[in-house]
Amino acid sequence: MDVIQDWAAFLTAQQDNSSQNGIAAPFSMLLSLLKSYLVPLISRIPAHPDLASIALLLVILWLSLQVLKMLYGVVVFWVTLAVRLLVVAAVVLAALYVWSNGAEQTVADVSGGLTYWVDVWKGEYGRFQAQEQTARAFMMGQQAARASATPSARWPFG
Repeated sequence: MDVIQDWAAFLTAQQDNSSQNGIAAPFSMLLSLLKSYLVPLISRIPAHPDLASIALLLVILWLSLQVLKMLYGVVVFWVTLAVRLLVVAAVVLAALYVWSNGAEQTVADVSGGLTYWVDVWKGEYGRFQAQEQTARAFMMGQQAARASATPSARWPFG
């Protein structure tokens, strides 16, 4: 609280320098407005220290949120820049690949790669279908075994 009172004393001790420099006139007017509104508020602080603590806490919270907002903006900027650079690099590399190999060879390479990945997908799909049929047959066998069991065999206390 002493710091706030020191600042209040500093504000009240400032001289009006508007007559010395024409550029400083708006700043001196702002300083006089601050004096007229802030000095009465600051003079009330020693009478209500709990309200001063709450006000200080709110100011600190507001400042920390502003810093987080600024950091968020910086992170978003750099991530966006990195993604844009990757897209531009991919387009440039694709253009260089087409330039160096020619259009026909590029189409043949892309179709060969697509054919390979389609074959891989079909093989995995067929493997999963076979696993599903095996599991379905196993479940059908389990249900048939349960249906054929006697009630006393199914329920130990029956």
